[in-house]
Amino acid sequence: MTASESSNPGERLDDGHDSLHRSAELVRASARVAAIVARYPTPQILTRRDGEKALAEVRARVGPRLRDAVSIIDCYCPTGYPVFEDNGIPGPGGAVGVRLSAWHSLFFALEADRPPPARHVPPVGVLPGDPYEVKPRRMPGGPLPPPDMDAPVTLVCLTLRYDPDRGWVELRRRLDPRWDDDLIDDHVVPCLIGFAHDAMARHVAGRDGARHRTPLGSG
Repeated sequence: MTASESSNPGERLDDGHDSLHRSAELVRASARVAAIVARYPTPQILTRRDGEKALAEVRARVGPRLRDAVSIIDCYCPTGYPVFEDNGIPGPGGAVGVRLSAWHSLFFALEADRPPPARHVPPVGVLPGDPYEVKPRRMPGGPLPPPDMDAPVTLVCLTLRYDPDRGWVELRRRLDPRWDDDLIDDHVVPCLIGFAHDAMARHVAGRDGARHRTPLGSG
């Protein structure tokens, strides 16, 4: 056993060509990946009725946990950030999260889980101009129809980042409603680490476009 192996315990793997050493951190990460796949095989689709209850729990538990996690990088945020936001919407469109800068944000949200409505076209066999049944549309200012509490919805985690080379980049992950604090951390922590790398590279801007005033590691 080499000195490096004895000072960095982990496990050894044989990839068929060479014997590789896996660090203890990677061993723990591998175990976490296996646990996620085993415990959350497929994110559940909820009815709106259950989805609103799930979003209420996200607001109650994720909000404080998000504030606690963001505290590890808030000193590197531009002036005026982080900004914690909750739009207060109980159903689809409801979201709670944080903006780390004008270029970085993380939100947990409830979204409608249905395909976009099909274009309203005449049925097969009806010639253009022939009369056929037309579904009325709600006009602006008209009464809203009652919500369909059985409509499918899903919890999601949305990460948004502005890249100078690619523009806005959005990452959307469906969140299993059986989530726990560990699963929330799985989504939050990589976002914060990525933000730290951006701060180190001075790729952090405030609303005025000014770069971060203090690089990482300086006073």
